[in-house]
Amino acid sequence: MDTTYKVKIWQIETRHGKRKTTYRVAWLVAGEKFTETYGHRTLADSFRSELVAASRRGEAFDRLQGRPESRALATPTRWRLRRRHSCGPSVECQSREFSVER
Repeated sequence: MDTTYKVKIWQIETRHGKRKTTYRVAWLVAGEKFTETYGHRTLADSFRSELVAASRRGEAFDRLQGRPESRALATPTRWRLRRRHSCGPSVECQSREFSVER
């Protein structure tokens, strides 16, 4: 696991959308930006507090995942999502597959 101590954590950003307001936590690990978005301010504040606490404890952060060593996954999880569209008599069946690395 490639780690670093070079971390900068920003304030919570409030994003007002058409349907709802979301809260985004952003931080830099070795110059690369990472973000997490939450639907409630308290959840975003809790996550940000964990990042700040880990940084103050002197924990190293994983460069690939952007998480402290205590919160980083041992191996990144690969999720496969499959989405199927309904087929009609005049519409050709379609299916989309895409992978998400986490």
